[in-house]
Amino acid sequence: QLFARFRGTLNAYLWGGVALLHDNLLSARQSSPLLVAAILTVTALHAQDEGVSFDRCYPVFLDLASQCMFQRYHTLDDVRGLCIGAFWLSDVSWKLSGLAVRIATELNLHQFCAKALRDEPDHVEKARLWYFLY
Repeated sequence: QLFARFRGTLNAYLWGGVALLHDNLLSARQSSPLLVAAILTVTALHAQDEGVSFDRCYPVFLDLASQCMFQRYHTLDDVRGLCIGAFWLSDVSWKLSGLAVRIATELNLHQFCAKALRDEPDHVEKARLWYFLY
């Protein structure tokens, strides 16, 4: 339910949906548990349940974000998850956005800005994600 709510409403607030490209929870979870934790945490922040959902989701998200810092390999969806968290979670925003930029740089996303002009979907996606960081 939280995933569907994010996909249906909150995702559109971030550059018209660049933050979530997956159609379902299973696909997103297989790509990046961090992305799913960010989505559930942010949507729980907007839930009208006196913070119960948020109190369950937030520690999981923080744990996955902390683990992400020391992982060797990352995905584009890991970067998206950090961006989602940075946008809505003001208490950790700078930490998350800084980590997202470092990972994006490791993934060489900055090199796809010029390549995106060739109109190849993969290059455009990576360039959009790079610009999403700023």
